[in-house]
Amino acid sequence: MTELEIRPYGHTLFFTCDKEAFLTKRSAYTEIPFDLEGTTGCSSDFGAITHVMGVFDGKTETLAHEVAHVCIKVLEYSGVPITRESSEAFCYLLSDLLEKLTPHLVIAESTQCELSSE
Repeated sequence: MTELEIRPYGHTLFFTCDKEAFLTKRSAYTEIPFDLEGTTGCSSDFGAITHVMGVFDGKTETLAHEVAHVCIKVLEYSGVPITRESSEAFCYLLSDLLEKLTPHLVIAESTQCELSSE
């Protein structure tokens, strides 16, 4: 599990490529059960400043998709609407998180982030 501070917004992001680790971390914030069967990625937010994100297929496009969800929530909770005028904030946050998380995805690609052959 990788932990990142999302600056300058004061949010925390927990990232993993392992479904069990995702569910364990998520359960620290909610008792609502969650089924990840067939899911290639997922993000959840708690208390407006904590985000738990998983990418389970090792694909960069899944990482980008889930990071975009996190960025939208971070900006929403921070009072920054995503508009044409404020889109640069979204773009900078997106590229920053992708830069920080992509190496973790590549490392995990050969282990937990593989798709099941079932």
